[in-house]
Amino acid sequence: MTSYLLSVCIPAYNPPAGLFALLDALLASPRTNFEVVITDDCSRDDGSWTQLCAIASRDVRLRVSRNPSNLGMDRNFAHVASHAQGKYLWFSGQDDLISTEGLERVLDFLAVQSDIDFILMNHAKRVAGRFGEHVVEAARLDQHVFGVGLQSYVTHTRHHLPTFLPTFLIRTELWRSVDVSRYFGTCYCQVGVFLEAARDIRWCHFAGNHVIGLLPQDGWQANPSAYVKIAFGHFAMLVRAAARAPWVTQDMLRAFFRLQKRRLVYSFMLLRHHRLQIDPALVDEVTEAVGPFDEIARPTSMVRRAPRLSSSLMLGLIESRRALRALLKARNRS
Repeated sequence: MTSYLLSVCIPAYNPPAGLFALLDALLASPRTNFEVVITDDCSRDDGSWTQLCAIASRDVRLRVSRNPSNLGMDRNFAHVASHAQGKYLWFSGQDDLISTEGLERVLDFLAVQSDIDFILMNHAKRVAGRFGEHVVEAARLDQHVFGVGLQSYVTHTRHHLPTFLPTFLIRTELWRSVDVSRYFGTCYCQVGVFLEAARDIRWCHFAGNHVIGLLPQDGWQANPSAYVKIAFGHFAMLVRAAARAPWVTQDMLRAFFRLQKRRLVYSFMLLRHHRLQIDPALVDEVTEAVGPFDEIARPTSMVRRAPRLSSSLMLGLIESRRALRALLKARNRS
């Protein structure tokens, strides 16, 4: 088996053109100490699969495989990681972009800083909306920031966790020390692994901006069922991780919950308004999880008990305000 310093892991399904732009950027590097691993989750698009196989036949750094049946998002994350041969894993979405320069800077860094367990990358957002597309730049970081342990990490990030795939680099040994299947169904299995492995984790917030993530107009944020499932999954992941990792303290959990409070309340509104069919066990798990935190349990309980019409009216108001803000931003950019 060939040993690499880094494996860029891309779980794919019906891959868009952006995947090939990502591959162009990665494989443009002349370095030979990294690989790109793609597991296609039984896509319906045979043309893209044929194209991926053709690229892999020309460049041994790309390895592709196709699942015989659809595993779903979390299981495909775990599956692509299981194929990695590198010392470190770097996840990426199929429509995100990692620059050639960024890849090479990370490789140079890891070759020297061999004690690092986890790297957090900055990322810009390419936002596609009803009034056009624009880029939201990443926060500027001129120098690497280092720390040890989960507490120092969340203090540095103000309790924001590494939820966005291409910002997530982890030592492969640490990833495989956690049973990732505990987080299947949450849509955030990589964050659950991070929390379980983070007690003494040696981390670095990497300087520079080398990642761009796409927020498409028709993504999960615009799909009520997907939005609710992902929002509930985030809370379920946090609770499951806290049950396994005592270093995820109650104060941390409260802070994590507070950051997602509005999303959860909004999800309960969507659940009521659209009469969504969400796994009842997941809903119960989240409802029980937020119970001890009154500042979160109270508003969610109010939404659940209020007449359905109340949720519909609130959603209409929220959508009107969003549309107005998007219009004003579009005018300011023009």
